[in-house]
Amino acid sequence: MMVQDLSMYAIKDSMADYTLTLGNLIDRGFSTDEKLHLSSQYYPIFDENYRAKLNEKIVAHYALREIGSETPQMFVFYLGRTMREQMDYFNQLYVSAQRKFDPFITSDIRQEMDSTSINESSGKSSGTQSNESTANSTSDTKADNSSMTFNSEFPQTRIDDFKQFATSASQTDSLGNTHTSTQQDSSATATSTSNTDYAHSSDKGNSMSHTLGTSGSQSQLLLDWRNTMLNIDMMVINSLENLFMGMWGSGDNMTNVPQLYSTSLAYNLGH
Repeated sequence: MMVQDLSMYAIKDSMADYTLTLGNLIDRGFSTDEKLHLSSQYYPIFDENYRAKLNEKIVAHYALREIGSETPQMFVFYLGRTMREQMDYFNQLYVSAQRKFDPFITSDIRQEMDSTSINESSGKSSGTQSNESTANSTSDTKADNSSMTFNSEFPQTRIDDFKQFATSASQTDSLGNTHTSTQQDSSATATSTSNTDYAHSSDKGNSMSHTLGTSGSQSQLLLDWRNTMLNIDMMVINSLENLFMGMWGSGDNMTNVPQLYSTSLAYNLGH
């Protein structure tokens, strides 16, 4: 892990009336983020790449302020503890400030629906159907035939007993017996079997909708958006105010004024 060097804010000569300034502290060896309890082992930050920038702002802001503790060790302890206790809150502000949005959009509705339908039936059924049929038939036929022919020349009129005066006669008798016997037996058997064991079906669906809208005056929306802007770095810096003396030194004890602070410190403080 890279150590941040803050020695550019060192102040060699004391400008303090009561304790030491933060610049004096850095000049006396507390010149890195680790020694000032501002490294990653002392407080969390939303993005490690931002730690050096925030630490530098803190040191630059308080470089000429006297520490509010009796010893440097007590001060760096309180500095690290205060940062650790407060940065969870400030980290959430940093994360929320990174969100990008259109201040003129007052309604942004997204809907996504998933539907799943599963139909299952479990069971077992078995069916057997059997048909059997039998047919019998019998028929008998019997016939008797008899015929007689007479020829008579005289007399020409009909006589009741025409057989006595017949010139010629012939008689044909036939007797026939026909017996037909038919017997038919038939048998048929049909069997069908059906089995049902398991049935399953499922349906899945997905739908999504997105609605954007604006209501109200755009100038008012812009004003409201500006009112939500935060200078979170300064909020962090101001939260450390109690760690420093509440009064400014007069500088009466300063000697060798041209060497109060280095050129690099003067540049970083805006002088």
